[in-house]
Amino acid sequence: MYLDKSIISKYTSYFHDGSLIAINYGNDDTELTLTMESAEVDPEDIKDPIPLAKEDRIKGKLHLKGVKSIYINDKKIFSPLKMNYDDGEILHLKIKNNKVLLDISWCNYPPKARDTDFSSITINVEDVRWENIPDLKT
Repeated sequence: MYLDKSIISKYTSYFHDGSLIAINYGNDDTELTLTMESAEVDPEDIKDPIPLAKEDRIKGKLHLKGVKSIYINDKKIFSPLKMNYDDGEILHLKIKNNKVLLDISWCNYPPKARDTDFSSITINVEDVRWENIPDLKT
């Protein structure tokens, strides 16, 4: 089930303390998919047709089409956005107009050396759609 950005935008606050699970590109650098899950949600707070996972989480993929530019910590990047850590905890997610704003706390776990980092990511796109996947395996 695909949802327009106007619907998923109402629920971005539930992704605070959620996870960025994967970053994938389509056929070229202008199609980007962010696989994510929210923190636990009270089902009564969901007023739109968004089925929740068994753990009362919103799970799915944020499809970004027509990626124009990506900034990490206010610096434009020219290589693909990558997930360089084991875990990406979402501290903030906002979808406004044709811009996706993400604050991510990154972390590696053993056997890798324990390492953390923070990124403030801004992605300028032509179109945003949410693919709801309640049975997404994480």
